[in-house]
Amino acid sequence: MTEPASFENTVLEWKHRHRIRDDDPILAALELLNVYFKNAKIELPADSESATLVEVRAAIQQLNRVGNDFSKQTRELTVELRTLPDFGKQLRLGRITALLTIAVACLGAGVLIGKFLL
Repeated sequence: MTEPASFENTVLEWKHRHRIRDDDPILAALELLNVYFKNAKIELPADSESATLVEVRAAIQQLNRVGNDFSKQTRELTVELRTLPDFGKQLRLGRITALLTIAVACLGAGVLIGKFLL
């Protein structure tokens, strides 16, 4: 029962030592490794030790493939999020344009009212 706590403490120390943010993809990969090893059920055959090494190697290779796919998807998502346009700037420009248009329309209406009604 002390292994998860020591793993978590080790990860926290490593994170602080290298100044890694909470949203870093490597932490997601570590969490994926932790979940995999908690739920991995590798049956060890009793007859040979070499079969055990082969199965462990196959499990590690599968985990490596899953981790690489996860990292690739994380990189693609990060790139996609960074390429989003700056909507705040566009909204500010739209508001300024709308205010100027309204001001010009009100000025025109005031001039017309003053010319025809007075």
